[in-house]
Amino acid sequence: MKLANILPLPSRRFSSGSANIFRAYRTPLLLIFFLLIPALAICQKTSSRLTPVIEQFRSKEREVRDSAYKQLVKLSMHLLTPEEAVEALEAAATSFPAPDYPRWGDTESNLIITAARKPQPEFVPIIRRLFGSYSSLHAQRAAINLLGRIDNEESMATAIDLIIEVEGRAAMDLGEKNDDQRDMIMDFEQDMYTLTRGYLRNHALSSSAMTRLTPVIISAAQRYAALVGPAQRADGTEWLYEYNYSRLRKNMTLLIDMLGYIPGDEAMKELQTARAYSDPYLNVLAIGSLLRHTIVARPAEYELAARDAQTRWVLYTVLAGLKRLDLFPGKYLTQKLLAESDLVHRLAGDNEPGYRQDSIELMAIRTRRTSRGFEDYYFFRYPTHGFASPSQVGAPPPPPHSPWDAGVAGPFLRSRIPTVMPLDSIDNVYDQWTDSFPDEYMKRDPKKSE
Repeated sequence: MKLANILPLPSRRFSSGSANIFRAYRTPLLLIFFLLIPALAICQKTSSRLTPVIEQFRSKEREVRDSAYKQLVKLSMHLLTPEEAVEALEAAATSFPAPDYPRWGDTESNLIITAARKPQPEFVPIIRRLFGSYSSLHAQRAAINLLGRIDNEESMATAIDLIIEVEGRAAMDLGEKNDDQRDMIMDFEQDMYTLTRGYLRNHALSSSAMTRLTPVIISAAQRYAALVGPAQRADGTEWLYEYNYSRLRKNMTLLIDMLGYIPGDEAMKELQTARAYSDPYLNVLAIGSLLRHTIVARPAEYELAARDAQTRWVLYTVLAGLKRLDLFPGKYLTQKLLAESDLVHRLAGDNEPGYRQDSIELMAIRTRRTSRGFEDYYFFRYPTHGFASPSQVGAPPPPPHSPWDAGVAGPFLRSRIPTVMPLDSIDNVYDQWTDSFPDEYMKRDPKKSE
């Protein structure tokens, strides 16, 4: 075939005008143009923005590595292409210089986190293949968290396999570790336990996965119980908010919750142990998990949990989830007390100190009518210097001249009360209490108070 049949040559008969020149060369020019477009697209597709960044991360110069980190942040904001994300996962399995800022993670974990901004099912076999080559706990934590964001059976099965593998390592033992190492391990385990609890709550695991997972959860519960149990105190509540104990408590909370889905005598034994803790939060969670096993606690135990403003919230949510609110003590099933427990629960989550029942006061209720119906806001005040524990019955009240902080609970849809669940999530205000605060708060734009 002649070349002229593919790319016709221009006619030699044309006038001296530019228009005639263009007409003469129009056909070959258009053909060249349309042939170049795919070629340019292929070149653009195969050029990775990530490759030079990865090379900079390997530099011995800290300034170069800092520049690479900033570039990676920018790429993360604009999302990686699928090919670049795979490149990031592959590169994370190689070695890089020690991190300059260990608390921010390392290069390996940051590459995986960047790839996780847009998780794809195709990542699952890559993570399974490379997981053993991810040399740091930061990177392995990022990889398992990525799997948790992919909603399919392969990802779930892979995540469970890797969690079982990680939990079986002696390196996860908290003994003989410095504070930074303990924190890193507990953060990693918190993520793994949260993911596993989600699978259990959704009854998503196969019977074979449950069989393999059961001894892992029981072993983890026993490890944490060996640390949490001796830390229990009969008097006072300051120990509940000590840093080391509060870290252990977070993970023990997840484990106690998971034990409610684990069959067998060993799980029941661990729950009965937690049921006897003096930590009221762990105690009420154990009662809830035992109820999943159809073991009903004594009325006095429900009474004790409902009397405490913080555990009242936990007891309500546990019993509501199990559709057993008939076990909730009736005298505490008022919207005033449930709104109080919602506020106390949020303040405790912000690391406020403990609470005493006689130190938080309901000052006002305001109502806003919306398209959803009548919504009630509950306004409280409490001492600026913090709360004592509700278990400290008879403790002296705060000085009458001390300043007060304002607290808001709600909005609660009136047609759904009593409930601890507000319609919208609102931030703790931390304003100083004044008599005009409720009206001033209600004048705010509702969207700004969400």
